[in-house]
Amino acid sequence: MEAVWVPIEMTPTEWYAHVPPVSWNHSLTYGLVARRRVLEAERTCGPFRAAFFNHILAAVFLSDFRSRVPSVDSMDVTPSTLYAQGDAYYVSRGAGGRSMMRDQKRRFAQRMYGSAAHLLPYSEFTRRSLTDDYGISRENTTVLPPGIDLSFWNGNGRRNAKPAGAPFVALFVGDDFRRKGGDLLLRIARQPACSTIEFHCVTRETVHDVPSNVVMHRGVARNSEELRQLYRAADVYLMPTRADFGPTNAISEALAMGLPVITTGVGGIDETVENGVQGIIIPPNDEESLLHAIVRLRGDSALYERMSRAARTRAENLLDVEKNAARIVDIMRTSTLTAGHQRIHAHV
Repeated sequence: MEAVWVPIEMTPTEWYAHVPPVSWNHSLTYGLVARRRVLEAERTCGPFRAAFFNHILAAVFLSDFRSRVPSVDSMDVTPSTLYAQGDAYYVSRGAGGRSMMRDQKRRFAQRMYGSAAHLLPYSEFTRRSLTDDYGISRENTTVLPPGIDLSFWNGNGRRNAKPAGAPFVALFVGDDFRRKGGDLLLRIARQPACSTIEFHCVTRETVHDVPSNVVMHRGVARNSEELRQLYRAADVYLMPTRADFGPTNAISEALAMGLPVITTGVGGIDETVENGVQGIIIPPNDEESLLHAIVRLRGDSALYERMSRAARTRAENLLDVEKNAARIVDIMRTSTLTAGHQRIHAHV
């Protein structure tokens, strides 16, 4: 297979991406940039047999392309499920109501999903939305998270490397500090029961009034050796998120490193972290449950070791990027053959 990659940066270089009204709207910005780059790649490389879209915005203005090239789309969320968690994502609740704008967006998303040869939602949670909110047949969807590099994110020997008497270390990774529940971590860090626990928070945000047992890490790059070492030094991963869609990259990395995960069950995250197996699921905004869970894991070594082993096993079974990438290729090949037969049948 020959692959042609068309990345779309957060800040595209095209001049029109920085001129109003295009610059005011993400759909316009990314949609126009993606159209220009994809069609240019097609002119340069020749006709494509299949296409893989990792975000719906990249396909906004490519309906003509998708009509002739079987396209497989991957998504962690639908607009409907995003609106349902709107407060935490800073999306207006009104935007999720029964309004003309919402109906237009729903019809647009429905057309985009319907134009795909196959859809790959990250979770069953998102798959249900495709069916219930957009009328997509379950036969045209397959739950498939993107996965991570398990050879890089490997926590073998992690616990054995800790010196005797080392403090119990809790790790949090999240750029959107409050939505991910970082403020709850700061509050429980001040509790007497957590006074000897060391908390490490990786975020891009500037956070003030930090307790003495909390270490803030800013500017840590994704997939970096520095980040991997923070996982390796940790005993547990904490993400008491208020809104999310699973599996997140950070939870996937934590599981692969053999870290028990304490998180919430929002957005299908509990499909990745099973309560009592790879970690502990708590209600959102529940400071007391978060405190109880971390104290429980610190004090029960048998439970901890069992969850640690189950975490790595879960990553190997669900989140292996090599296996998941191969499945994507298989689905693209099948979709290409199916679309070809449909065209032949229609032509006859």
